[in-house]
Amino acid sequence: MRIDVLAANDSRPAALNMPQRSLWTVGAILEAIAVRDVDGQLWLKIDNQRLPTRLASGNLAGPMDGDQLKVRVLRNSPVLALETLDEPANIQVTDEALRRFLPKQTSPTPLLANLGWLARDGVNRAQLPASVVNALQALWDGLPEAATLTDPTALQHALQNSGEFLEAQLSQAINSPTMQAQTLNNDFKAQLLQLREQLLSLNVDKTPNNPQPPGPLPMLQGALHAMPTGPASLSGLDTTASQLNELKQQTDGTLSRINTTQLLNANAMQQGITACLIEVAIRNDDRGELLRFKFERNAKSDPQDEAAWSVEVAMDLGANGAMHAKVSLQGMRLNVRLRSDSPQLVGDLTQQLETLRASLEQQGLKVEQLVCLHGNPVDDASLRLQRLLDYHA
Repeated sequence: MRIDVLAANDSRPAALNMPQRSLWTVGAILEAIAVRDVDGQLWLKIDNQRLPTRLASGNLAGPMDGDQLKVRVLRNSPVLALETLDEPANIQVTDEALRRFLPKQTSPTPLLANLGWLARDGVNRAQLPASVVNALQALWDGLPEAATLTDPTALQHALQNSGEFLEAQLSQAINSPTMQAQTLNNDFKAQLLQLREQLLSLNVDKTPNNPQPPGPLPMLQGALHAMPTGPASLSGLDTTASQLNELKQQTDGTLSRINTTQLLNANAMQQGITACLIEVAIRNDDRGELLRFKFERNAKSDPQDEAAWSVEVAMDLGANGAMHAKVSLQGMRLNVRLRSDSPQLVGDLTQQLETLRASLEQQGLKVEQLVCLHGNPVDDASLRLQRLLDYHA
């Protein structure tokens, strides 16, 4: 059904002279709540604005008071027109799966810290069963080395094998047992599933030792933050049972986080949002760390503009602090903004900016901005607050 937004205190359609004009980009999908006043007048509550509307086509009864709607901006000139979207069954399935995995997800960094600790010294893993040790070693060996990720091909493989694309790769290799075996041997999620299978075969106690906080939720909106790696929790546990239990809890939490991230990315794709969050577990010498990437295609303000893409990366550098980078590319125009909470790292990076600029310009890029700032990124004050998951009992 089509719904026209009316000018305040008027029966005529509104022109695009409303607050937060950026909301009303043609094609934008918005969440709305229908409100009926005592006279039956239909209002839509969108982004904390209560807007008078009229039904322009479709079901003449229209939505009922309190109905939650998804609407797409059909046009914003000469009138502001919206169309309601039926929620497809696949989105309902995605939401139900999110309800299952989201409460169980935890940060992968405690597990990565334990993997590094176990790999550093054979004494650390001496009391664990051989089947678990072998699965842990395969998981550790399968992580890409941080030093190799300066190579584009190695970075591409690391992203592909992050666990985010396991099912897609297996479906593509359905007629090739060799490719399936390679995927299962190289993919982070596949290796986690094999470790979990070994832990389950030992009837590990499911009672948590010390539940870990989840860290930043996997969200596509807002600033991307690094996830710090703490000390190995296994080093403080003195029994085999407690160590196995700890590994089981961390493995389950990490698998739930990968599933949650996959679902969020799928949900964004279903809604026509070109954005993707990928978390890559890596080896940095004898430390396990997590690189967080967010890829996003930015909305064009003018149909004639070239496509604009941005990539954000967040990482924890241990004693050197956290680092954040955002690179935006439109055509050959490039903007780079680096951030760190470490004054020393900011100083070191600032000294290398001109060298980086020269290298980028040699590739034919026009560098419009290249800065290094102190402090972590913050959310834009104009960012609309959205729930990660709506659930009504």
